[in-house]
This record gives sequence, C-alpha cells and structure tokens, in this order.
Amino acid sequence: MTAASAAERVAAEVARAARRPRAARALILDLDGTLAPIARTPDAARVPGPVLRSLHDLVDRGWRIAIVTGRPRREALTLVPVPRITVFGSHGLEGAHRTLPRAARAVRARLARLARAAAREASRFPGVRLERKPVGLAFHDRALAPAARRRWRRRVAAWLSGCDLDGLEVLRGKCVIELRPARPDGADWLACVGGQVVGRAAVPLQAVRAAEAALGGD
Repeated sequence: MTAASAAERVAAEVARAARRPRAARALILDLDGTLAPIARTPDAARVPGPVLRSLHDLVDRGWRIAIVTGRPRREALTLVPVPRITVFGSHGLEGAHRTLPRAARAVRARLARLARAAAREASRFPGVRLERKPVGLAFHDRALAPAARRRWRRRVAAWLSGCDLDGLEVLRGKCVIELRPARPDGADWLACVGGQVVGRAAVPLQAVRAAEAALGGD
C-alpha cells in the first residue's frame, strides 16, 4: 500500500467515524513524521502551510484536536500555532494548565546527572546531538553514517547498562535514543479531547488534508 493510498484510507475512516450520530469529532496526532516531515535535525522540522491551514479548518468545523509529541511542549506550540488545539509535550507528560506528574518530578534530578555523563559519551561521536528535555534526555544520531551509528549504539547501550535507570525507560528509534520517566499516564490528554475518542493512531501527513476534503462542508 502506498503512502497516498494509506492516507486516503485513514481519511475515509476518520470521516466515516465523524458522521456517526453523537460522535465526538476528535483527532489525536503526533507531530514529527505526521504533521511535520522528518528533517535532518529536530530544529529544521517545519509543519507545511497547507497542513496548518487544514488544522485551522478542522477546528473551525468543531473538531477537537490534540497533539501528543516527544518534543518539549513549548517547541510544539511554536511549530503548530493553531488556536484551540491542545498540545502535550514530552510524550504526554507536559500538558496545558497542569503540573508534571509526581513520578516525573522525582526523576528530573537524576536525569540532570545522567545528562552530564551523557554529554561526555556523545562528545566521542561528532554528529551526535544531545537534547535536554523538560522531562527527558535524547540522543539524536541521524547525522552519523550507518557504521558510526552502529558503533555509537553499542557504546551507549553499554553505558546505559551501568546507569541507575530505576523509574526510567529507554526508547530506541531509528535515529534517536531517549530516556524518559517510565509508563507516562495518558489519561489526561485522552480526556482533554472530549471523552469519546474517535481513534488513536499516527495519521499520515496527507491524511489531515484528505480528511478535510472527505468531510466536505458538513
């Protein structure tokens, strides 16, 4: 299945669900790789203008939209400056008008200590970017060549095996390794978009525009 056909299928499912009697028109979206194409560095990512316009239109039609991202919430708000969209950063741990969960606050000091040691590890591999998050720590290794990335991944795995990771979890992505508090509670952001959630999935970039077209003027 091509990306375009997958987007059309998801958009059709969203539109069909939204037409159900008393359905809550709600979308929960990721940011990077969904609304914003993956860029060489996180700082280079941008949400295309047509996608922002589609989000504006969907909100104007009564959709409840939430964005849940691994980025800090402040960064996400800058990338998606759309009023009436609720944005949750740090994988849902940073929300609007609420303090961090107690478990997240408890590990922040330990994450700060790990960050100092992590900087030493990352300095051995030019091209690795260390990102301090409000409740997390990420190593971005997209700039490394494949062989260097494999060596880096082996080294960081050995380093992490000797660290105190109690209360933390390690997320390994294609071009990022992230430390964050274990098992974040997503109940708050699910409730925020209106109780009855139509679906929870990563919607391809094209699907946001296609959903707008599929719904027409209703």
